[in-house]
Amino acid sequence: MVSTVTEKSRELPAVAEPDVVVLGGGPAGYAAAIASARIGANTLLAERYGCLGGMATGAHVIYMDQMSDGEKQVVFGIMQEIVERSILLGGCQWREGRLNPYIDAEVHKYVAQELVETSGSKILLHTWATNTILEGNNIKAVITESKSGRQAILPKMVVDATGDADIAAFSGAEFVVGKMPITVMCRVGGVDVERANRFRNENPEKYDALNERLFQMKVLVRPPAEQMIGTGWSPTTRENVVYCHWATFLDRDATNAEDLTYCEMEGRKRIMTALNYYMKNIPGFEKAYLLDVSPQIGTRLSRIVKGEYTLTIDDLNNQRRFYDNIGTQPYRTKRMSYHIPYRCLVPKRIDNLLVAGRCISTDLATQVHTRIIPQCVSTGQAAGTAVALSIKHAMTPRDLISVENISLIQDALVKQNVNLEPRAE
Repeated sequence: MVSTVTEKSRELPAVAEPDVVVLGGGPAGYAAAIASARIGANTLLAERYGCLGGMATGAHVIYMDQMSDGEKQVVFGIMQEIVERSILLGGCQWREGRLNPYIDAEVHKYVAQELVETSGSKILLHTWATNTILEGNNIKAVITESKSGRQAILPKMVVDATGDADIAAFSGAEFVVGKMPITVMCRVGGVDVERANRFRNENPEKYDALNERLFQMKVLVRPPAEQMIGTGWSPTTRENVVYCHWATFLDRDATNAEDLTYCEMEGRKRIMTALNYYMKNIPGFEKAYLLDVSPQIGTRLSRIVKGEYTLTIDDLNNQRRFYDNIGTQPYRTKRMSYHIPYRCLVPKRIDNLLVAGRCISTDLATQVHTRIIPQCVSTGQAAGTAVALSIKHAMTPRDLISVENISLIQDALVKQNVNLEPRAE
């Protein structure tokens, strides 16, 4: 039997009363804050770690894999701004033969922070949202915990960009829970990348056989092919540094602290085992060393909010075009594109909340595609735009769903260089 305690009630200081609060500073969150502030809303971005970027920085997911469909670039907007500024700082390279770039994690942190600051949005780091207080169907307060204690933020509008849909869940929004592999990423230095690549390309059977031994040792695991998750290593923007998928875990819950603890601890063991094996067996890795293990665990799926529309894999396969498209996306595996409807960002029941990032309303097969970083930036940019316009026009985000009002969001997004083509007929 689990014992319980009763926490004494107390009054909390309200530390901010912004027009818009964005919870979570990953790609969806920073894009939402930038878009909201640029339209003129008093915006606050709260992030639990000490930097912005989420999976793209803290988990070293440096590949912007779905900016293009393999033939042409599809995603622009704030994602394009991130790329262009990162190039100027020497932290972005286009992958050979592809229209999808690498962005160095440290450069990405800086660029995201700079764009949020210059937009006029405030940033509050080391702050974790832990609950909400509702008034009817509206979030009246977001409760946070930090070194400053337990505090409250009193917003007019809220964007949940936590990835795990924490705010939506706290507020009683409907959601489903799914699982996808969790990865502890690492970077390895001292690698002769040219020599290692040559060995891999010229001796594919021998290379595969050597890697197969790591699968037999249960160091590496094979995620389902349709999830598009790597198991090896790839170059980075830095000389002699590679990025490794050596510690991936199946059937673990990204909202369970014990599961996350297991992945972190076991992940470091697997990384060290794989590194030692590579040093002994893979040409080019003889002088390799562990540069770092990503400070943020690589989670891909947990809660998915039930919105006013659920985007399905049939919608993608049939290239269904939506009247409320807020960002055309590349369907990389099919060399075509798909729409994300604004309604996928609007949770049922809660009136002053939008969700952005990997927790938007989709089925599980579609979430594999919409969870990627450029797509998270797209939904974040749309969510920030929508909440700011809701305030400006004295509407709820749900009001903007209508055919008459959706053009307010779409016109603003087009001005922000977001691709909405082709339009629905």
